Amino acid sequence: MKSTLWISMVAAVALGACSGKEKVAVTPFEPTLNRSNYKAWYEYSRPDRNEYAWTLWEWSPQLAPAARMASAEGKPVLIWLENGHPLGATTTNGIARRDWWTDVSLNSALNKVAFAADDLQWLLDSEDAEGQLIDKLLQQDDDRDDLLEHGGVLMAASSGKWLGSYSGLDAAELKLMMEQALGTWDELASDDRRLAEMSTMVSEDRPANLFPDDGLTLEVHRRPMLAAMDPTGERTKPWTHDYLWLSKSEVAPLMLTKLGQELEVPASQAQRIGLFLLVDNLYSNGESFDLEDLQLTKLTFQCISKIGSTVRFTMSGEFKAENDDRGMHCFVEGDGSLNLDKEYILSINMGVQAQSWGHSVEMPEDGTAPLMSMGLHRVNSYEGSHRITPSQFDQYPANWRVTD
Repeated sequence: MKSTLWISMVAAVALGACSGKEKVAVTPFEPTLNRSNYKAWYEYSRPDRNEYAWTLWEWSPQLAPAARMASAEGKPVLIWLENGHPLGATTTNGIARRDWWTDVSLNSALNKVAFAADDLQWLLDSEDAEGQLIDKLLQQDDDRDDLLEHGGVLMAASSGKWLGSYSGLDAAELKLMMEQALGTWDELASDDRRLAEMSTMVSEDRPANLFPDDGLTLEVHRRPMLAAMDPTGERTKPWTHDYLWLSKSEVAPLMLTKLGQELEVPASQAQRIGLFLLVDNLYSNGESFDLEDLQLTKLTFQCISKIGSTVRFTMSGEFKAENDDRGMHCFVEGDGSLNLDKEYILSINMGVQAQSWGHSVEMPEDGTAPLMSMGLHRVNSYEGSHRITPSQFDQYPANWRVTD
């Protein structure tokens, strides 16, 4: 990759009295990401075992199957709700609450429940059985407004009996709520614990077959960083992750066939990957850019070996987007492999360095410009994605969803 200039937030110039906002100017930085160190940046961005411990609990990414399971097993259901799917951790509170599920003092209570994680806004907008259940529960909740504003945890019987809720961030208070809710559960009659009709509780408009098992699912992890950070040092917090789905037909043009071949990723795929990377959910509100905001989307694959039908390749790229309010710029180095016979990408591992700027961007405490590192890789349906389908996310525009 060519030496490319970094960007950082500096002084602003007025756009004019009618705009009411100032134009953010930027000063160049040199990226430290390169071909020799990208694997270190990739590994740095990924969560360690403790940070991923919350995945050890059997979260259902939809309320309906969790309610059915709870009813069948005679358990209350613990519902983790955020504005944005909590397994994707697209909210600040959702990121913070991940640490709850590694607190061993909660284990006694957690072993007595069925687990659900779902997008609160999606459920509120739904008119199916899931939506009716969450509406019934919220009507019984005196802290409904706090839960709607901040997200949190709700305990309930599958029948629709509210047991308790908590919208704060203190694990000790969560434990107290769960213990009280379990006490209420123990006093319920059998009919008040279970679904009246199991078959009526289904997730509509969110079919699991939207997950492109024959295509490509990418997961990105993001972390804050300092300009002079050592990627072998202690990981910074918070960290976030999101998913992008590419169908088999979208992956087909990425097949390298000859040793030494260089392939520039087609504009449509490069734009989707660029928009996926150009999201700041560390320092800003995580809003994605529009297609017209893209100023640069370049991603190049180069074949470095071919043995039979297996091809290994390197990746280099640069993406940038900007509008009147904010901007983001990132640089990419990575590698991957594919199988020509199956037209299937076997692996992708990217190290990414990026910077975000704008009027709503929160500056780091040390006063430096807000930089971040990212690690992007291929995931399978049984990995950390928990089979979250594209239709379960409202983080990105609808036309990002798999259409095949």
